[in-house]
Amino acid sequence: MSLRSPPPFAAALLGVICLLVLDGDVPPSRSARPPSAVPPGLSRAVGAAATDLSIRAAALAARPEVARSLAGGGIAVNRLVLFSAARQVMEGAAPGSWIALTDPAGAVHAWWGDAPASLAGLAAAGLDARWSATTMTLVHRRSIGEGRSSAIVYCARTLPAQAPEFAKSLGASGNALSWESMAPRGGAVLLRDAAGRALVEARAGIAGGRGRFWSAVALAGLLFSVLFLIGGARDPLR
Repeated sequence: MSLRSPPPFAAALLGVICLLVLDGDVPPSRSARPPSAVPPGLSRAVGAAATDLSIRAAALAARPEVARSLAGGGIAVNRLVLFSAARQVMEGAAPGSWIALTDPAGAVHAWWGDAPASLAGLAAAGLDARWSATTMTLVHRRSIGEGRSSAIVYCARTLPAQAPEFAKSLGASGNALSWESMAPRGGAVLLRDAAGRALVEARAGIAGGRGRFWSAVALAGLLFSVLFLIGGARDPLR
C-alpha cells in the first residue's frame, strides 16, 4: 500500500459519509440546517393543491356530457365530447396536472394532460399520494354512477419532491424552500386524507446555493471513494 494513498477503510468511510449527506440525513454544517418547524404557508399550499384536484374531479363528474355518455351505454360513446369536457375542466390548472375518465377496470377513455395509459391500482377512493425517486403525485379519485354504467374520474398533479423545487412549484418562498416532501414515516405531516391518515410529510432539506455546493462536494467525495476502491480491487498491492 502506498504511503500517499488513503487506506481502503478510510475511502469506504468517506463514501458512507457522502451518501448520508446526499440523502439529507447528515447536514454538512450548522449553517446549512433549515428551520426546525414546517412553515404554515407550505402546509396551506399543499392543502390548496389537493383541494384544487378535488374541485376539478367533481367538475368533470358533473358535466352533462359525461352523464349522457354513461346513460348511453358506455363512455366510448362520443369520446370527442368527453375529451373537450376534460380540456375545459383543466383550464388554468398548474403545470404537471392531468385528468382522466376511466371505466371501473382502470382503462382510460378520455383525458387531458400527461395521464398514464392505465390507472389500475391507484387510489381506492378520495385522495392519495404516489412517489418516485424525485417526484410526488397527488391523485384524487371520484366515482360516477353504479354498476355497468359507472365510471371513475382521476385528477392528479405531479410535483418535484426535493428542496427547493418542491416549495417553488407550490408558489411558496422563504423558509419553505428548505423543506421537501416525503412518504409518511412518522414525521411532520403536510397532508392527510379524509380519514386522517397521513399522506404527505415534510423533512428538512438543504436548499439554495449552499445546499447545491455541499451536494456537489459530497458527490465528488463519493465518486473518489468508489474509484479508489475499484482501483484497489484491481491492484491488490496498492
